[in-house]
Amino acid sequence: MVVFGVLNYYFPNTIPSLTNASAHFLLVLFSKPLYLFIVQIIGQLLHNKNQSNQSFAKSDYLLFPIPLISIGIMLTFTYWNKTLSSIPELNWLISICASGLLLLNLLVFGINQYNQKRQQEYTQMQLLCQKESDMTEYYRALVQQDENQRVLIHDIRRHLASIDTLAAAKETDKIHAYIQQLQTSSCLKESLQRCDIPLLNAILCRYANQCETRQISFHTDIRSHTVDFLTDADLTALFCNLLDNALRAASIPDGFIELHTYTKTNSPFSIITVVNSCLTDPFSGPGRTLVSSKNDHRRHGFGLKSVQRVIDRYDGAIKMYFDLPTLTFHTILTLRPEKC
Repeated sequence: MVVFGVLNYYFPNTIPSLTNASAHFLLVLFSKPLYLFIVQIIGQLLHNKNQSNQSFAKSDYLLFPIPLISIGIMLTFTYWNKTLSSIPELNWLISICASGLLLLNLLVFGINQYNQKRQQEYTQMQLLCQKESDMTEYYRALVQQDENQRVLIHDIRRHLASIDTLAAAKETDKIHAYIQQLQTSSCLKESLQRCDIPLLNAILCRYANQCETRQISFHTDIRSHTVDFLTDADLTALFCNLLDNALRAASIPDGFIELHTYTKTNSPFSIITVVNSCLTDPFSGPGRTLVSSKNDHRRHGFGLKSVQRVIDRYDGAIKMYFDLPTLTFHTILTLRPEKC
């Protein structure tokens, strides 16, 4: 109909004067390339989007009447083509209405795709928040375990006294059972002190164990009162996501991770730096964007979004770059305690 209106405007009465086959051929000759051009543009816009594994919602059926109504309007224009073609001023209205209907259908399709994407992102963020909450509770449990260990060490004299009493009574079996119970107690597991914040210390100890398992050198330098203004949830979201990314990249021969926190001189900002080994430049995507190494690319970026959420809450900033000569990836965060 767009082509029909344009042709009738510049060549009045040309199409109605032709036979049906000739008119049809002329319209097809101009309309099909236009259709191909529009489809190519849409294809390019959707080329880099991951459309796989998307469920078809029942609410999408509500969109079907819109293209059906558009087809009905087009058929009406076709039925009236002889009358409208005799009025040159209305030929532009045909083209404008046809273009408007085309844009309307594309707009509805685009809004639907955008809403689906936003809904998926919202769901992923909700799952991420739930994961962070669960991780916070987990690290709190580790802190409680560490406290129980301190209590057990404090009471070790009483345990030795009880063992001595059993030894005096020659209760060998009971002594053996008592010692086995103490040895298998989780309270006696080794716990390193890496910082003066109990929750963060539990987080760092967990990642230190993972680095030791993967033969990754892990060094931390957490200065006192540099990140103690962060809430438990923010500590978990920030350091777990940063160290998860660093651990994934540094899982190579002679890999290492360095974590430092300090306060900038004559400034209210606290600085957090993470330097880790990285064999390839992660900024190799279109527009120098980060490329995920995860198998599930749909979850790519949500960890950094969680980090960004904490940064925004404390009026901070983040900078990331890859140093090719040393094959290291650098992450630098600045946080303002007064913001919270």
